[in-house]
Amino acid sequence: MQKLKKYLAVFMSVLMIGTAVLTSVITASASDFTDVNPDDKYAEQIDLLSDIGVIKGTSEGEFSPNEKVTREQMALLLYRLMTGKDNAGTQNTSPFKDLYEPTYNGAISWAYACGFILGTSDTTFDPRGGITLQDALAMVTRALGQTNSSTNSGYPWSYINIANRLGLTDDLDDIDYGKTLTRAETAALLHSALTADYMITKTISGITVSETTTVLSYVYGYESGSAIIAATGKFALPGTSVVIRDGYALVIIENEDGTLDEAYVKVSDLGFADDINNHLGESMRVFYRINSSTGIASLLGAASGCATKEVNSFTYDSGKTYVNIGGIKYNVVSSFSGATATNANELIVFAFDNDETLTQLETNEALIAKEGYFTLKMIYENGSAKAKYAILMPLTLGTLEISASSEINLADGLTKNALTGGFVNPDGAVHGDNVLYYFNSTLNRLVIAEKLLEIPNVKVTRKTSTTATIGGKTYTLGVSGTAQDAEAIYALLTVGESYNIIVYGNSVIGVSDVSENETYASTYLIATSNTTPVVHADKVCYFMTANIGGKSTNIYTSNESVNVGSVYRYETDKDGIMTLIPASSDKFAQSSEVKVVIESASGVTITKGANVYYTLSEDTEGKVNFITDKDTIIVVGTPSGIIYKTGAYSSTFTVDDTAEVVAICENNSGSVKTLRYLYISSGALSSTVDETSCVMVLENKAHEYVDGTVLTAYTVYNFGTGKIETLYSSHADLADGNCYKLDENNRITSSEKVLQTGEVTGYAGNVVTIDGTTYKLASGAVIAGIEADANGNYTVKALSLSAIYGKTVSFIADGNEITRILLAD
Repeated sequence: MQKLKKYLAVFMSVLMIGTAVLTSVITASASDFTDVNPDDKYAEQIDLLSDIGVIKGTSEGEFSPNEKVTREQMALLLYRLMTGKDNAGTQNTSPFKDLYEPTYNGAISWAYACGFILGTSDTTFDPRGGITLQDALAMVTRALGQTNSSTNSGYPWSYINIANRLGLTDDLDDIDYGKTLTRAETAALLHSALTADYMITKTISGITVSETTTVLSYVYGYESGSAIIAATGKFALPGTSVVIRDGYALVIIENEDGTLDEAYVKVSDLGFADDINNHLGESMRVFYRINSSTGIASLLGAASGCATKEVNSFTYDSGKTYVNIGGIKYNVVSSFSGATATNANELIVFAFDNDETLTQLETNEALIAKEGYFTLKMIYENGSAKAKYAILMPLTLGTLEISASSEINLADGLTKNALTGGFVNPDGAVHGDNVLYYFNSTLNRLVIAEKLLEIPNVKVTRKTSTTATIGGKTYTLGVSGTAQDAEAIYALLTVGESYNIIVYGNSVIGVSDVSENETYASTYLIATSNTTPVVHADKVCYFMTANIGGKSTNIYTSNESVNVGSVYRYETDKDGIMTLIPASSDKFAQSSEVKVVIESASGVTITKGANVYYTLSEDTEGKVNFITDKDTIIVVGTPSGIIYKTGAYSSTFTVDDTAEVVAICENNSGSVKTLRYLYISSGALSSTVDETSCVMVLENKAHEYVDGTVLTAYTVYNFGTGKIETLYSSHADLADGNCYKLDENNRITSSEKVLQTGEVTGYAGNVVTIDGTTYKLASGAVIAGIEADANGNYTVKALSLSAIYGKTVSFIADGNEITRILLAD
């Protein structure tokens, strides 16, 4: 341990500078005030003072942070702070005649006897008057032993000056010495008093001496300091080979007097929401007490003292005198010298390898040798824009492959369960994804650091030795220090050709050819203009507009002419030129599909009677029965434009005479088919049925007798109201998590409503992309999440688009507009 102490002492003195200014609270409080959120102003101070019993709530679960504090309340808070006791009794031994509430009598009498309060006159205290900041500072500075008999003659500025020197107002915003303090502001003041200098006078053998301590130490037995996480159960900073039991971390604490303590703490006490290994080397402010026999520290509170940022590239000058990271020049050093005669900032860097320790990189050359794929975590102190400390994790490029028996190729064939050191996969990479990863074979730890973006069929329009414009965007070529450097990627690209590319950040690191005969998924479009001859990709072709997926889109086609308003299936070649296949062609339907084409409707109907399926009927062509599901596409031409709907549909159709009708169904066995695509060139969809009149069943709540009938009560999320409700059904076997339609009596039917689902892959403004399809948010669109507490109570929480990014959601879309998005845990 002494070796570690000696090693860390040098950079602790720099790393811990200024950590009294904290960026975020990371340890949850024992208090559980519903009106104090972790991000609220003064939340940290309220939590800690609640933990040690100085402050209490105004009611069960409430703190009332904005409520004003009275003078009698301040006396009781001061008593608790300075004694660690709950109350001083109800007897009034003070000279004050205006005390009303016995609860405060003992505390006021104690404070008067100690000389901490003087009253508003010889016989009055004004107990229910608001406590001003200047009066509160006078009380606290007296309690801390920082005043003398002459201080009061300079009231209030004599007390204010002492308080500012002690830092009692450091945590307060909008300082106004004459204003009445709120409960939250009072907590901030008392929190600062915990670690301010506390002067205690003692008489030893007739000699009076003064001792400086803190209330935190003297009254509560805790110390405060700045700590760094030096080792975890998996990794350790250089200088120690300590093996730590899982669930604990080794911290090195720099105390207020500059001495170092080392202690073990429970990881759960640190309060990090993610893996403790992600925080190795980070600093925090702690209030702690060390058990001398076990070396384990109990934490009263901990708060982050640093900010971090991950980068994956750097540059350097020809002489390697500095490395440039994020626009700032750094000089990698073995220890901080404090030298200022340089244009570069000193930086201590550690790097992971395949055992439980890290290696220190002591020179610029050592860091430069790590060029390639990596993440470099930069650690910043006290809001500084310049890092003092960094940890590098080297990464390897690979394709994730998971066998049928769950062996992972990137982990030497280990399964997820066999990765005892952890399997970290924040991007949710799956079999076949190109990834950057780190595998520690000693600890059996696999980190999938990044799932790489793969972009198919994009054309190179410009390239230099270091950059290329591909698909309209300019990329850097390759990554230095890897087999995929700029020279290698440059050699693979030809201007004018199209490729499938793999992207890392803003760099192209993988290139594959697009086959001459390759085509992409066949789908449908509606021709909305005639064709115009053009030259594209050195070929004579035709330009036109079409409606694809509900949007008007400009396309290139090999077809010389089209029928405006007709539907076509299309295939796209490597140059982005489409071949349009008319509905009359034998190629329009796949081998697994059934096609129905009515070129000019007359007496055509699409109806749904008592059955769950629709019947498409024509006098001369017979009929076809079909149902819809989540993958169904319905396109209808109307006077106001094209309606494009996806997902299950349960309302009515109108087909105008002379309309073109094209239906593609799966060739299911039996007489009822599943509709894949339906085009009606002129008609309407019902606008009278509310598509949100359905519910998601959350749980079967009870069976109840209602109006002479036994009904089942379900807890549901009602898409129509956006609320958690209890609704009834005559059906007792509705499945949790499924969606069902409501009848005219607002009871749940057994008819399932199949919602569209998908992963939110992008958003901007009032649009959202789900599984590659971009939708517009309708006016008044609802985005919500369902949460269940430990007691099984459900609540609905409004969410932002950023909150659902990367999550799988259920949604209701009206054409290309989304009206409801639901995230259900």
